[in-house]
Amino acid sequence: MFSWAKQICGMMVLMATGLQYGFAAEVKFGFLGGVTGPAASVVAPIRDGAHLALMQINRQGGILDNRNAILVVRDTGCMGETKPVNAAEALVKEEHVSAVIGAVCSSATLNAAKTVTIPAGVVMISPASTAREISSLKDEDLVFRTAPSDALTAEMLAILAKEDGEGGVVIAHPDNAFGRTMLAAFLETMPQPAGTYAYPGQEGTKGAFRKNLAELAENGGKRLAVISYFGGAGNAILSSAGQTKLYERYYATQDATDGNKLDRFDGSLVALQPARPVHPGSFRFKRAAKSAGFDGTAQFSANAYDAAFILALAIQRAGTSDPTGLGVHVRAVASAPGELILPGQWEKAVTLLGEGRDINYEGAAGSQEFDEQGDVSGSFVKSIVEDGVLKMVGKVE
Repeated sequence: MFSWAKQICGMMVLMATGLQYGFAAEVKFGFLGGVTGPAASVVAPIRDGAHLALMQINRQGGILDNRNAILVVRDTGCMGETKPVNAAEALVKEEHVSAVIGAVCSSATLNAAKTVTIPAGVVMISPASTAREISSLKDEDLVFRTAPSDALTAEMLAILAKEDGEGGVVIAHPDNAFGRTMLAAFLETMPQPAGTYAYPGQEGTKGAFRKNLAELAENGGKRLAVISYFGGAGNAILSSAGQTKLYERYYATQDATDGNKLDRFDGSLVALQPARPVHPGSFRFKRAAKSAGFDGTAQFSANAYDAAFILALAIQRAGTSDPTGLGVHVRAVASAPGELILPGQWEKAVTLLGEGRDINYEGAAGSQEFDEQGDVSGSFVKSIVEDGVLKMVGKVE
């Protein structure tokens, strides 16, 4: 009786799985992003990048024998624990998505992954979460990202400061786990700063910023490096320091420079920016994004496109929308050797996979070969403000 009961239960589980995945008219891809909250202004083009990939797939015959690929969006609010977890649960337990693109903010990715997607065995590829902690997740090969880790960004920012100019460097960083992690990575390359300033991660007044930054400048700080993230106060920190000409030289990432009045930094601001890949995949994506009506140069938009396209390729290679064991296929479609697949080349990829051949997707944001932690390498460029605009002057290595 016990043996028969186990077999019947097993058949019921298989039937339930089939109803959720195998017999559905579409393949669902979840998107976790801070539609509301501190990162809301940057999420739209990221979502659009993911949606473009699925739209192209549907126009070229669909996925898994002509099924439609659809994007199901859920709002994480970016910060906090409850909302990201609830959003992930809605995608996994109610919508029965085959994979998740996201989250955007690192804290949302960590909370959703630990609580929901890893226990459920669902693959996530984040296009924008850069926290160092993601690399050390015990994720059973279920969490990937198409944007480089913060640790690399902090190291590159430190190299800029180390190789550029003289005088003590003050490091301003958010007063939270992200900021402390970035500071530690910065100090590995430049271990003796003139001072550090832990500023409020999201809220604060320019008056308080100026006071603290002025004190550090008076104590020997000639240059300022601003560590920041989307939706944080790094932009205001840089603006406050620039308005009062507190420092001779400034170093910042794109998070802090976006939206700032750069004319006040002519000749004094050195910015670290992700390198814009110059290869056919980048051009194909930008052209398609323009036709779709959104800015393909917006930060992380191309990364989101790549995340969606890679997940779709992995599902096609697996031959099922059941998320079980998808991680191995994610690695297979994005790694050499194999026939080159560029953004938009869905029909070509389906044909090759149907013939049992290996493919190697080279993305809109560049090569997306994942290391053991599910991370990708990144490349950066150095830009300097001239006549109120950032002008690239070379790569950072």
